[in-house]
Amino acid sequence: MKNGFLEHPAALAGLILAQGACAGFFLWDVVLDSGSMEALWPIDWHLVVEAGAVLGLIAGIAVET
Repeated sequence: MKNGFLEHPAALAGLILAQGACAGFFLWDVVLDSGSMEALWPIDWHLVVEAGAVLGLIAGIAVET
């Protein structure tokens, strides 16, 4: 049985790097968007979605490594 990315470590490393770049971009945007408490209350759903994307990407990287 083939193991997918386990047979192609360069592809897995590329995927992890791409996810890391996306996580870094979204994290940077979340930090810039939440520069003041006015941006956090009332809840800015755009910020919540971006923060969720960051957490999801980081979780994916953790599983892949």
